[in-house]
Amino acid sequence: MAGSTGRLTSVGTNGPGGRTARVREHVEITAIELFDRDGYESVTVRDIARAAGVAERTVYRHFPAKQALVLGDSAAEFDRFVAELDAAPPDLPPTAAFLHAARSRMPGAARNPIEVARIRLLESTPELRTAWSEALERWEPALAAVLSRRRGLPAPDAATLLAAALLVRAHRHLTVTWTGAGTFERHYRDGLALLATGIDTCPARRPG
Repeated sequence: MAGSTGRLTSVGTNGPGGRTARVREHVEITAIELFDRDGYESVTVRDIARAAGVAERTVYRHFPAKQALVLGDSAAEFDRFVAELDAAPPDLPPTAAFLHAARSRMPGAARNPIEVARIRLLESTPELRTAWSEALERWEPALAAVLSRRRGLPAPDAATLLAAALLVRAHRHLTVTWTGAGTFERHYRDGLALLATGIDTCPARRPG
């Protein structure tokens, strides 16, 4: 989720689309390394293409805008996240269901330098920080709708809207405060635990 951190996943060498996915990942890693070393504003798409050993048009084929090299495809990521949240076991309380859906797109390795660099860029680069914040804000209505369905409500009540807003802000805070020490999942789980008592025990109130 760049909305999450845009986790990089390993790609197999066989199967349809395998080479395309490997090229995309290579370009993304190269870009993040250059941005982190030289500064986001100073690095051009031409610089990235040259360092990655690909044509500029190849970079644009995978990443239509420079921001996407750090943010990823936030809309597609969020659609997948919502689907997984919807499919989470019905007995899970809201924060546990949120963690269940988020887990598959978390950086798995402790001290992954690419993910730590990505997080540093999201927080320290004004253009990226603004774009990321705007993308996260667009999550809230859809997240509230899913949480409402899970609570048996026809529409989000005030508590569900607040829960959605808190979870989105918690996601952002937990992402930028991960230093690479320990796994991201543990850091994330421990942070959500602080919200669990208030969110998970709030009774659902039907309107009217």
